[in-house]
Amino acid sequence: MVVNKWDLFPKELRKKAIKYMEKQLATKFSLLKDIKLFCVSAKTGLNLNKVLDEVLMVYKKWNLRVTTGMLNDWLRRFKKIHPAPTHNRETLKIRYFV
Repeated sequence: MVVNKWDLFPKELRKKAIKYMEKQLATKFSLLKDIKLFCVSAKTGLNLNKVLDEVLMVYKKWNLRVTTGMLNDWLRRFKKIHPAPTHNRETLKIRYFV
């Protein structure tokens, strides 16, 4: 989450505003974990490098390729903890991951 025009926000209220926004993110977007808040100023360039670094990191994670072997290992371990659901006494089989 990027908040622009941070240079116009009163300095004495910044910490309180950040806490408020982080609380709102945690409650309104609770399903999305680890949302980061970046207070920036396009005019002065404040924290823009942090936003770009985060974008590049997310891009790398998004494009990460996982091998079939790694997925199979994960699935095998997952099934030990959470057995696959059944339907008419037959265990459902996972055949494809995206």
